Order: sequence, then structure tokens, then C-alpha cells
Amino acid sequence: MGFIRSPTAALLLLVLAGLAILTVAPVQSQQQGGRRPTPPPPKCTLSADELDALITQVEDIEREPSEGDNDDDENSEETEPDSAATAPQLNPGCARELRRLRHSIDHLQKSYHNLKQNTVDIDEQQYRYMQNHYTARKRELNAQLELLSQRANAQHRSQLMELKRKIAAMEKQLNQSVTQLAEERQQNMARRLQLVALNVRNNKIPVALSNFEKLANYTSEPYGAIVQNVFQTGSSSTNAWALLSFLRKVDLSREPIAGYEALVDALIARNALRGPEALELLKQLQCLILVRDGQQQARTIALLKKFKANVH
Repeated sequence: MGFIRSPTAALLLLVLAGLAILTVAPVQSQQQGGRRPTPPPPKCTLSADELDALITQVEDIEREPSEGDNDDDENSEETEPDSAATAPQLNPGCARELRRLRHSIDHLQKSYHNLKQNTVDIDEQQYRYMQNHYTARKRELNAQLELLSQRANAQHRSQLMELKRKIAAMEKQLNQSVTQLAEERQQNMARRLQLVALNVRNNKIPVALSNFEKLANYTSEPYGAIVQNVFQTGSSSTNAWALLSFLRKVDLSREPIAGYEALVDALIARNALRGPEALELLKQLQCLILVRDGQQQARTIALLKKFKANVH
């Protein structure tokens, strides 16, 4: 059976419906208004002189950074040349991107020259850090160039393409130089390693230790190569004694346990873990345990077990 509504009830329902529509409409209008797309950033109008200056800056990348150069924040203000007074005024966003691109080129130049100048003197960890820093600066430069290219007016396309070509050529040139530096570093390491091994084999322990400290700049794991190099000539017994004389003098900070591990492996491989030199090796390992040097102590205990399992 259906419901019977009075005229008054029907009128009341119409009023309530109207109020609901009036309440919802502004909310929907506000929601639609909040969905308006963000307008794209304005295009940048760059002067030909500005782009030419960037190209020149890239071409001069091999120039030694001057003492006045510094790593100021790319967002900081900088003094523009007098000629800038007659150039088209950039909006703040475009000026900031242009400034960042200049700074990216400067930073790449500085990181490249730091790597180039310190190849021989710094240790392996610092060298890897500087290599990674140089790589990061290359990525930063390309990202800044791409961002400026997207914002520049179409009329600058040819100059921007020229700038991209110059930067690509510059990167190729710098990469070749960095590769050459890495090769020179490897050659220096190989020469220093051979020198240490020769000093050890000839029982020139103080000289061997001095050269070993320099070798540590090139590699954090020199012992295996030193031991193998020493054993290339001469008797196993003589070489073992020479290496024991060397290892007992190596500073604990250089983790001599790694040298003892390499020596034990070499003697086992030659079936030569025996005799007085094996007894001396045992004594030195026991002394190393008494030092209680954390991880080296644990490695020494493990090496003693290996020694006892293979000694004749």
C-alpha cells in the first residue's frame, strides 16, 4: 500500500532539496577550481652573448681554475658584467637556471683539475671519492643544460645545440684524460709493488716499509701481490723468512694479518709450511692474537686453525 503525502509535506521536501543543491554547488565549484592546471614556466629569452659566453667557458675547460674561483651556491646573486645592462632582462627563474648552468661548468672544471692534480698523492679511498665527485658533476651539468634547453625560446635552438655539442666534446676529452690518469695510477702502483717485493727479497726491510707506505696510497689490498711477487724467484724458505721479517714490522693500522694470510696460502700451495720458518710464523701469529685488535684477532685465530691443519 503506497504512502499518502499531504501538500504541506511535499512543499517541505522541495524546500529541503533546494537547500541541498545550494549547499553542494559552491563546494563542487571550489573543487573544480582547485583542479586548474599549473601554467608552464615562462620561456627564457637569452641573449646571443650569454650563450656564446657559455660556449667559450666550455671550450676553456682545461684552464686551471683561478684562485678567485669558489664554490658559491648557485642560487646566490652574482655581479653581472656591464654589458648585461643592455641585454634583455631575464625573469628570476631563467636567470637562476642560467646561473646554475655556469656554476655546473665551473664545478666540473674544478673537480676535474682536483682529480688531475692529486692522482699520485692521495690514497685509494680519496681517489675513489674524487672520481665519484667528478662523475656527479658531469651528471649535474647535463641536467642543468637539459632544464635550460626546455625553458629557452625556440629561436635559441641552434646555439643550444652548439652548446650541447661542445659539452659532449668536452666530456669526451675529459673522460680520455681521466682514463689516462687512472692508467698512470695503475702503472705507478705496479712499479711500487715490484719495488716493495724487491726490497723484501733483498732483506732491505726499512726501505721496503717506506715504499709500502707509498704503495698503500694506491691499493688497500697489497699483500697478496707482494707475496706472489716475492715468491717468483728464490727458495720458499728464504722468501718466507724475508716476508716474516717484513710483516712483523708492518704497522697494525695496515692490517698485517692480511699479509700473514697470503703467506700461509703461498706456503701451503708450495707444500712448504714446515721447518723453522713455520715455527717463527706460529710465534708471530700468537703475538698478533695477544694484541687483541678486534677483527684482526678473529682473523688470526681462524688463520691459526688453518696453519695447524696444514703444517708438516
